[in-house]
Amino acid sequence: MKINLVTGLIHRSLTLLTTKRVVVLLLLLLVPSLRLAAQTADEKLSPADEQEVRRFVKSFSDQILRTRDLSPLLQMPSARPALDVAFADSDLLAQELRPKMKPQELRRFQIALINLSFLSSLYVYGNVDITNGSFQRLDYRQQYPAAVYRYLKQNPNVSNMWTIESGADPISDPVKVRGVTATFERGATMLRGYLRAHPPERSPMYQKNLAWVMPRLKEMRVETCTTIEKCAPYPAHSQFVTVQLPVLQLSLVKSNGKLGIMTIGILEDSW
Repeated sequence: MKINLVTGLIHRSLTLLTTKRVVVLLLLLLVPSLRLAAQTADEKLSPADEQEVRRFVKSFSDQILRTRDLSPLLQMPSARPALDVAFADSDLLAQELRPKMKPQELRRFQIALINLSFLSSLYVYGNVDITNGSFQRLDYRQQYPAAVYRYLKQNPNVSNMWTIESGADPISDPVKVRGVTATFERGATMLRGYLRAHPPERSPMYQKNLAWVMPRLKEMRVETCTTIEKCAPYPAHSQFVTVQLPVLQLSLVKSNGKLGIMTIGILEDSW
């Protein structure tokens, strides 16, 4: 299959789409100032466009700090292609679900999974030293508060998903997918409440992890596609900007004069 520029960018951002740590942002919310890395030498934004990107990312950061909820951002029309690619690449859901479920149901599953993983990441960064590369080796029990872990594990389909790396089959029953989606959404609500009561950003471990991550951020990357074939499903001459924040990769798309989110990914495999 021929991969156009957009599909390549989405795959690049979704390289962590695994059962162990799903692709999701980890936004370290109490960064003293919004420090975007410099642009690459290959392709640059105009000063006005760069300021627009900085304002967009600042607004994004403020919203996540306030709500700890990615749903409104992932429901933006500009993010739908990436959610569809996430399903196509998923080890968790069987591809035969596509004709059995509505696209919005499959996207809802992906959004619920991303939200839960985002909150789990915040919990981990406040409680686990990740400077020694331990993030990828964490047991699921370490990724959630005890009550949230017990709630998630009581759903047999969630427990099965946690063993897919050992050869378990992906879910192929729409009823089970809907049940897992509801469990993820309820788990995220529980975890969001825990984080409100125990803000991870205030912990010394969080600050240690933040100090370790900041020097490792890479340059802002800008790419422009010139043809309908390369840009699909976005218009020709769309511009794509990849920004790294502390353990966050935010891929933006600007088309028809509007800036929006294309993908959100964490960078833990980059360290």
